[in-house]
Amino acid sequence: MYCSQLYKLVKSICKELNYGFKSYSSNWILKITKTKKDHYIWGFQFPIDNASTRMICDDKAAHYDILNENKVPCFIHKYFFALPIDFKTPLALLKKYKKIVVKQNNGTGGKNIYKVCNEQEMYDAINNIAAKSGRFSISPFYEYEYEYRIILLNGKMKLCYKKIRPVVIGDGKKAIKDLIQPNITPTVDLEYVPKKNEVVQVSWKHNLGLGGIPEIVNDKKLLRQIYDLAIKAIKPLNIKFCSVDIAMVKNKLMVVEVNGGVMMEKFSSLNKQNYEIAKSIYKDAIESL
Repeated sequence: MYCSQLYKLVKSICKELNYGFKSYSSNWILKITKTKKDHYIWGFQFPIDNASTRMICDDKAAHYDILNENKVPCFIHKYFFALPIDFKTPLALLKKYKKIVVKQNNGTGGKNIYKVCNEQEMYDAINNIAAKSGRFSISPFYEYEYEYRIILLNGKMKLCYKKIRPVVIGDGKKAIKDLIQPNITPTVDLEYVPKKNEVVQVSWKHNLGLGGIPEIVNDKKLLRQIYDLAIKAIKPLNIKFCSVDIAMVKNKLMVVEVNGGVMMEKFSSLNKQNYEIAKSIYKDAIESL
């Protein structure tokens, strides 16, 4: 049975608030009963927003189109059907941008996402995704150091943290494969031996589930900028409970994507403080039902 952090948190919240609680489908579906009415959480999707809004957020290319139309600075995502595979347009995008990212259009958690620098990598990435999904999207590869995640409920900021990519520090003797932590998913040459005290980022991805580290943002000026952009992003989508990923690209904040599901699995599992922050956010969401 799948026993996630969300399951533990929601169960604990319902006990405190004296709400009914029940789980289905190996804890993937959670039922909350309050004032004789049932509410269901599916995965990390709360019954606060309508289904079409959540599905648009689950579609990277679709919500790019909407944000772009509303002049919100955001990462470009071009939509493609995986079958039949048309390599002509992806190849044109690779030639235009030099580096691209090919990803499952409705993927999450950094899975089925490939950084592509040449034709063979592009063919391999598209074929890999086509074997798993009927659609994919392509975006330029944006160079940036940090990614920020802000969680919003009814227009109010509940949490904002910076995602720091995992690193190893060389000793001049061991290869990266011998230095890396087991919970990190690397995207570099594991046989490379870093020099003594050399800091090597072992992944270009920021996902916490792949080894990224969260650091709560306290800079008020930066928080204001992130919040203002996040509000611009969610307004045309008309979404109430979500997380927005934002990156600083060449000193300009841009929306990476809007997530209709609010996942805090890794964040809440790191320490007691994070657990209580996540619990408070989910409690507010449940009480707003």
